[in-house]
Amino acid sequence: MNLKKFITCAVLVVAALVCSASTARATYMITFHETGFADKTFTFGVAAMPDKVDASTATTNVISVNTSFGDFVIQGNFATSNAKSGLDPAVLTVTDASFRNGAAGSKTLTVTVSDNTFTAPAVSPVLMSSQLSTTSLTNAGDSAQFQSFLNGSGGTILSLGTAPSGAGPTTDIKTKGAGAYTLSNVTTLNISANGLIQSTATTTVTTPVPAGLVLALSGMPILSLGYWLRRRQVRLTTVA
Repeated sequence: MNLKKFITCAVLVVAALVCSASTARATYMITFHETGFADKTFTFGVAAMPDKVDASTATTNVISVNTSFGDFVIQGNFATSNAKSGLDPAVLTVTDASFRNGAAGSKTLTVTVSDNTFTAPAVSPVLMSSQLSTTSLTNAGDSAQFQSFLNGSGGTILSLGTAPSGAGPTTDIKTKGAGAYTLSNVTTLNISANGLIQSTATTTVTTPVPAGLVLALSGMPILSLGYWLRRRQVRLTTVA
C-alpha cells in the first residue's frame, strides 16, 4: 500500500470512529414541537440554557423547564429519568407539567422526552407500562394523549379529556438487544384559546414475572383445596 492510500484509509477510519462516538453519545432531552415553529430542545447537562434547570440525585436526573415556545407557555419540574441508577424498574416521566395556549384558536403541542442510557432490566423481553393523568384541564374539548416507546417501538396510546382523571397503567411486552436502550415519552396536547392542561405521564420498564411462577401461584389455591379434600376423605373413611 502506497502512502497516499494509507493516509486515505486512516482518514476514513478516524471519521468512522468519530461518527460512531457521536451516534452513541449519551443523550437525555426534551423536545417541543408545534407546526409552523422550529423545534425547541433542552438537553440535560448542557450549559447556557437559561429556560432550564438541571438537578441530580444519586439515582435520578431532573430537567425543570420554564419557557415560552410557539403559542405556548410551559412550566414544570418537567422530566425525570432514573437511567443512571441502573435499577429495575426503569422509569421515565413527564411530571407536573403545565401547558397554556396563549393564542387564538386551538393549537397542538407535541412533547417528547427521551433518554438513550437505560440499561436495566438486562433481560429481554420486558414489560413496558404507561400511565397518564391530568390534574387541570380548563376548557371542554381539550385533550392529552400519551404514548411510550422502547427503541422506537410504541406502546398503548392513552387519552384523556377531563380533569382530574387518569388512564392506565397499560402493559406492553417489548424486546430489546443487549446493552443500553432508549425510552421515550410522547405527549400530544390539543388546547383551545387560553386553555391550560396540567398533566403527568410515566413510562416504566421492568422484568416480567416468570410464566411458570405465575402458573404455580395461580394453581396453589386449587392444589391446596384438593389436598384438603383428600385428607378429609381419608379421615371420613377411617372413622367409618
